[in-house]
Formats: sequence, C-alpha cells, structure tokens
Amino acid sequence: MRLKWSNIPIPEAHITGLIAGLLINFLYPLGVNFPPGLRHILGWPAIGIGIFLAGWAVITVADMDVASPTGIITNGPYAFSRNPMYVGWTLISLGIALILNNIWIILFLIVAVFYTHKFVILKEEHSLEDQFGEQYQKYKHEVRRYL
Repeated sequence: MRLKWSNIPIPEAHITGLIAGLLINFLYPLGVNFPPGLRHILGWPAIGIGIFLAGWAVITVADMDVASPTGIITNGPYAFSRNPMYVGWTLISLGIALILNNIWIILFLIVAVFYTHKFVILKEEHSLEDQFGEQYQKYKHEVRRYL
C-alpha cells in the first residue's frame, strides 16, 4: 500500500475560514462564552478525532486517486460516512475555534460547510452517480452523507 500525497484533504473553504477567522479576531476579538477548561476539554478531542478520521480516510483510499476514482470505497470510515475527510476537517476547525476562543472561526466554518456541501459534495455525488450508476446509488442509500 502506497499513500498518494494528493489524497491528503486540504479543503480550501475550511482553510480560508480558519485564516479569515484568525485575522478578523486579531482586529475584532470575539470569543466563545465557555470557560477555558471546557473549551480545551471539547476542543482537543474534536481536533484529535478530526485528524484521526481524515487520516483513516486517506489510509483507506490508499493509492487510488480520489480525484479520479476507479471504484467506490465502502470500508473503513467510508462504511459510516460518505465524506469522512470533510467531517474530519469540520471537527478540526471547530476544535481550533474552541481552543483559541474564536467565534469568527465558527461563523466562517458554517459558511465553509454550506459552501462545501452545495458546491463540492453535491457535484462530487453527481459525478460518482454518472460514473458508477446503480453501484453508487446503492452505497448512497446505505451510508449517510456525513454522520
């Protein structure tokens, strides 16, 4: 098994939201109204689970190029979520926002999740339906889009 570096997920909307949230918070700080201990108790596990989920997804697809799939991956995290890499990045962003006490990141995360769903995931699903037909329809019926 050889991992393809191009399969490591770096969703632009999530990264843009993180950077924008950090920059705006520098100018106009706006924090989450949780005690610091609770923010860390919730934030670090969210980051850890997000990294684990995205990493597990990358390992599961192994050397297949996710940009040009040759089949449908139905094992590993793909047995529970059709988009584990995006779920992982969402958890990572949420964890960072909590730890840094930055509500801007959370607001941009909402935009990133909406954008990713509407303009990336739905397009990917349509493409997979065209490419794999009934096989993808069956998978789509059996496995949730996110969680």
